[in-house]
Amino acid sequence: ELRSLWRILETVSMRELKTLTQFKLRQMAARNSNQTCDPKSGRHKSIVKG
Repeated sequence: ELRSLWRILETVSMRELKTLTQFKLRQMAARNSNQTCDPKSGRHKSIVKG
């Protein structure tokens, strides 16, 4: 019983980790691009790269 539960927990955690890394990568990509989305205000602000 406990082993199957652990297996389920493991798969769920792996899925969470995958989604989290995808979210982080998307965030980094947005930060690197000219237009970034500010999560607090929800507005797009353009960054001028010097």
